[in-house]
Amino acid sequence: GGAGFDTVDFSAATACAIIDLSNNANNAGIAHGDVLLSIEGLIGSAFCDTLFGTDLGNTVSGKAGDDSLNGGGGADWLMPGGGNDTVNGGSGRDMISLADLPDTPGRTNTDYRLDIDMQAGTAVSHDASESISFTNIERLTATIFADRIRGTAGDDEIRGLGDYDWIIATEGNDTIDGGTGQDMISFLEYQSSAVNVIADVFSSNGLPPTGAQASGVLVDLANPANNTGLAAGLTLTSVERVTGSGRQDVFFGDAGENDFRGLGDYDWFVSSTGGRERYFGGDGLDTVTYYNASSAITANLSNGTMVGGKETGYGSRGDAARDLYFEIENLVGSRFDDELRGSSGRNQLNGLEGDDFIFGYGGTDYIKGGLGDDTIDGGAGSDYALFTGDRSGYTLTRGTGADANQVTVTGADGTDYLTDVEYFRFDDTDVTIWSL
Repeated sequence: GGAGFDTVDFSAATACAIIDLSNNANNAGIAHGDVLLSIEGLIGSAFCDTLFGTDLGNTVSGKAGDDSLNGGGGADWLMPGGGNDTVNGGSGRDMISLADLPDTPGRTNTDYRLDIDMQAGTAVSHDASESISFTNIERLTATIFADRIRGTAGDDEIRGLGDYDWIIATEGNDTIDGGTGQDMISFLEYQSSAVNVIADVFSSNGLPPTGAQASGVLVDLANPANNTGLAAGLTLTSVERVTGSGRQDVFFGDAGENDFRGLGDYDWFVSSTGGRERYFGGDGLDTVTYYNASSAITANLSNGTMVGGKETGYGSRGDAARDLYFEIENLVGSRFDDELRGSSGRNQLNGLEGDDFIFGYGGTDYIKGGLGDDTIDGGAGSDYALFTGDRSGYTLTRGTGADANQVTVTGADGTDYLTDVEYFRFDDTDVTIWSL
């Protein structure tokens, strides 16, 4: 081959070949007697080939047939192709590429083309007609179809390539590129002994728990350096969907459209300034915060259709526009004049700053207008309005007659106009509407 990267192609061969680029004496089958010098790339036949690379980086393609691929030393690129193949990367950081596998008959959009487990070293098609076993592989490129991929405890490089891939997070400082399609990374298998530090929905800054406070994972799609828990050291590219750990997780989106699933516990979802977000809170009391919004937002937890007997909602203004809420109980607004609406259950609603309108709807709600002149309607149920400071710092004036369900509260943080709120909570005491 001489200088450069040279490839020998046996794809037109009519029988199996055994080819060893590091020792021509081992060449057999249809390759018997062939002398290959300074060859870096190797393409097998449509039959059962056994292919060996050198101690340098090689590209080895098995094509069809039940092949055995051996990378040898160096950083190899190994492509087993169709069939039931065996791959050994050897030393070095080796890539197995499954990109050239065709689709399998009978597969639907709900089936995964391959179920890939890098720890076990297996890749099995959805109908079990094809299987690939591999060892000493640190980098993986999946198919252009939907695949399910689990990494190893080491530092993996994973490319989902195409379609809706599901990537299961494991230990190690992994680099994951979902490729095209709406790809998901899942932390469901993450087990943590950390104890929750519950972040205050009614804090003055609307911030979620820090990484040290989250007992699950903190995933920041825009700034991976912030990732903690199992996500620590994880670099994500072209990943649009995240499933949490079932513990208290914190999710930050990026400029694209994201889906986040919190599963259980007290999850926090931080709105991005990009496209539509879908928030699935799951079990527990889950919060969406717009503390970093660039303009006023409108968010409603109950204006959507019922799904599985549960309320859903969506946003319609600012960074909340087109956001969808599934099993979300709490909302935090922005620095601007927001509109927040709860659901028929218990909600915690924090306007943060600005002249906000907040409606509790049903259930026992806890509502804080924050800074600004806010309009608060508790709706049905026994509702609480929360204020920062002692009772002595506020003036409460109750209406009369038909307005007896209305109270005006004036303090250093503004004047709030409240309707159908029964309890007023200050730092030092609670006051009921009936005592006014």
